[in-house]
Amino acid sequence: MENVNLCKICRTNIIELISSNGTTNKINLLESSSDNCAFCFGLLCDEELHEQIANESSKKFLLEKFDGNTFILAINMPITQIFRETILQKLYDYGRWAPGSMSPKELLSCCLMGKIAEKTKLRPTLNSDLILTVSFENDEFMESDFNFALLNFPNEFTNSTNKKRRKLKNENNTDKNHINANSDLSQLLTKVKVRSLSMTNEIAR
Repeated sequence: MENVNLCKICRTNIIELISSNGTTNKINLLESSSDNCAFCFGLLCDEELHEQIANESSKKFLLEKFDGNTFILAINMPITQIFRETILQKLYDYGRWAPGSMSPKELLSCCLMGKIAEKTKLRPTLNSDLILTVSFENDEFMESDFNFALLNFPNEFTNSTNKKRRKLKNENNTDKNHINANSDLSQLLTKVKVRSLSMTNEIAR
């Protein structure tokens, strides 16, 4: 059975998910430090980062002289996190997160909405003229994730990969045997592509 290091928040959430679905635990969920979490990459526990985002949001609102009293928060999670969530979804065969738990994106949204509301005195809502978009990036596992996807879903990536290789060859006048630049991989391993993969339980294992 594989060992997976998770922060306390992610471990608690996934255990709740497993319990509510009545499925058996197929991996060892080890509680680790937040910066070593293989699921949220430490985003959920980084209070310093949350505070920084709230402060920057407040400065931006003041600079723009927004005269409303509400805001919408839109969060873009790293594609590598979405990829792991897709694998987890198939591994434990669930459509939505359990009532007692939330996805990393939902948890992060709740946390940031509270801090931003406190700093700006604006109220988070689902309908507002002001939309704040916060995008998180993590390219540490981009290459390994892409290689995993290419190995298990070759038909989904072969054409795109060959086109990218030809483009690189034309631009640099050199033959590229593989793609390993994260900037290039991010164009191939996208959110839409990840969500459309025919992930099976066997592959997820």
